[in-house]
Amino acid sequence: MADFISKLAPLFKEFIKFRTACKCWNRHYELMLCSFDRYCMQHFPNHDSLTQSMVNGWCAQRSSESPQSTNSRNETIVALISYLRAHQLTEVDSPTRLAYKQHLRLPHPLTDDMLRRFFHECDRLYSDCSLIRGCVKKFALAAQLTCPVLFRFLYSTGMRPGATLKLKRTNVDLKTGVVEIQEDKGMNQYRIVLHDSTLKIMRAYDKQVELRLQSGREYFFYSAKGNHLSTPWLNSYFRRLWDKANPENHEVVPMDFRHNYATANINAWIGNYDALTNMTYLSKSMGHSCMQVTLDHYYDLSPQLARLIEKKCGAAFDVIVPEVQP
Repeated sequence: MADFISKLAPLFKEFIKFRTACKCWNRHYELMLCSFDRYCMQHFPNHDSLTQSMVNGWCAQRSSESPQSTNSRNETIVALISYLRAHQLTEVDSPTRLAYKQHLRLPHPLTDDMLRRFFHECDRLYSDCSLIRGCVKKFALAAQLTCPVLFRFLYSTGMRPGATLKLKRTNVDLKTGVVEIQEDKGMNQYRIVLHDSTLKIMRAYDKQVELRLQSGREYFFYSAKGNHLSTPWLNSYFRRLWDKANPENHEVVPMDFRHNYATANINAWIGNYDALTNMTYLSKSMGHSCMQVTLDHYYDLSPQLARLIEKKCGAAFDVIVPEVQP
């Protein structure tokens, strides 16, 4: 645990114990709380309880920050205030989340041929070292073992790439196929169950990494640097392999595996399936905070979804999916 220097240290330590017990603590939160601690020591050295002035001062947007960066930095303080208010230790209000204009990118549809060619290139990476340049043998072997499994995992589970990279080995039960996701947006914690084919290659991958690279690693997808794989690493290998397999479709990104997972499931709901029950399952498996988030994301992308909801719900259709007024 970090060494705090302000008089709020006891509160911070109890907060960390709580979040750690809930498995909702990470390095980013710790760094932000340490920064807030130093700010409190500098500007409020005699205060042993949280005040609105502390929160407003530290959480204000800085000249070098975008609204997204400010919101990300303030997440820790929002969680701290929520904890303190729940235990009746403060009446301080959380900082207001800054609005910003989001760049809406339409997911790129993935065909069976695209996917087949891509996974073929992933599998070739294991034997074609010419694709990996400037890497020592250990880094090359790590990429060759990891890419075929990591990208198939993203495709078959629909998990967010960032959360996948942070999966710890203890979160993956290779006996039952249950994966516990602890660091993701939306729901703080949720579980998914692997398809048998995915579980099989995950077991083989784990065994190979243990034998050939590192025994007792912390993160499931191995990084030669000792921590979890980075997003730039993922994007770099995806771009290299995808562009070689599908040079005419440069717009595809790793996140499109997640969108493909959602739309493929929705379009498969035919016959006597209960659309709303399946939507609930899909929403939970994707880590969405509620079913409405799933509807908002995929209603326009899946014509089958509108037909199913209207058929099953009748008059309630307009309540579930209200018409947007011009």
